[in-house]
Amino acid sequence: MMQTVRIFTLDLDAIDRSKGQFAFTSDWDLPRKYSFSYFTDKDGEEAAQECYHITNAPESILNEFERHIADQFRAAKTMSLSVGDVVRVGDQVEYLCASEGWLSRRFA
Repeated sequence: MMQTVRIFTLDLDAIDRSKGQFAFTSDWDLPRKYSFSYFTDKDGEEAAQECYHITNAPESILNEFERHIADQFRAAKTMSLSVGDVVRVGDQVEYLCASEGWLSRRFA
C-alpha cells in the first residue's frame, strides 16, 4: 500500500531563543513548516529512513525512484532533512529526526 510521506522542516525564523528554543535539537515543540511530500511503498520508520536517504545522499548512489524524488525535492528549494525535522508517514505516525535515529509518536 502506498503511503504519503510529508516533510516538516524547522522554521528557523520562528524559533524563539528567548524561550529556550534552539534549532537542530530533538524537540517536538519547535516550530516547523510543511516543506515537501511524496508517495512511497515503505511504511513506518523504514519510510522515514528512506526520506532521510533521498534528501541527504549524493545523487550517484540513489536508484531511479530515489533520484526522481530527490530532483523534485531540490527543485522545491528545500533543505535536506536534519535533526529536528519531522517526517509524517501516512496519517498516524510522525518521526522526529534525532541526532541518532528517530523518535516517534502517534498523532491520530
